[in-house]
Amino acid sequence: VNSYVEPFCGSAAVLLNRPESHRHRLEIVNDIDGLVANFWRALKLHPGKVAQAADYPISELDFHARQNWLEQKRASITERFRANENWCDPRVAAWWVWGISQSISNRFPQKDSRGRSSVESRGVHRLGSDQARGERLLEEFELLAGRLEDVRVLSGNWSRLVTKAMTTRFGVTGVFLDPPYTKESGRNANLYAKDDLQIGHDVKEWAVANGDNPLLRIALCGLEGEYDMPPNWSVFPWKSGGSKNGHLERIWFSPHCLPVSRAKAG
Repeated sequence: VNSYVEPFCGSAAVLLNRPESHRHRLEIVNDIDGLVANFWRALKLHPGKVAQAADYPISELDFHARQNWLEQKRASITERFRANENWCDPRVAAWWVWGISQSISNRFPQKDSRGRSSVESRGVHRLGSDQARGERLLEEFELLAGRLEDVRVLSGNWSRLVTKAMTTRFGVTGVFLDPPYTKESGRNANLYAKDDLQIGHDVKEWAVANGDNPLLRIALCGLEGEYDMPPNWSVFPWKSGGSKNGHLERIWFSPHCLPVSRAKAG
């Protein structure tokens, strides 16, 4: 596709797993949580500063102190981030990734300050604690920065990214939609920092309404039974680990998406 749009980027795993040959095409990612989006933009622009500030051991006292500070600053950080496409805060990015990497619930920060710290070595903490840890962290962040070099990182409502101006104006466009699970999934209503149990249905309605556009290749993620999709959409079942509903994971593809065999060949 000529351009790629991901309105709910989160960990940016899909973007980062796209072919390396696509990195200089138009790619736009977005997350309504300004702390998430700030991390990716800061990593893109200032990998060294983020790595330096993230090079810090696991500490429960610092975990709670930074959690409280980030939650207090979340609104102002998000406002500044949205107002200027070149602004980011590397220290905030570092503290966020440091905290999320040791959060038991993978939710950091939390409004009620009940987020708990783990001693498990995940994320930035999996690189160990010796003197070379900072060098390894910088190396990984610089690799990510190289991949993100031409990516536009935004933070706002998902609907801004699926307009004609953001998609088909540039030709054939891939749109990857991974909205929060809906209430039909039975999940906790406060799973995400910015949560909405209805938004998945709004996203599904947009996807179905635009699925027949030959310039759009749309992928919609959800659980089996969560959405009633048209019969001309194909579905790919997969299983995620660590979830009671992991075996119900599905990705629905719009009619103009290439079949798997053709996609691999092309």
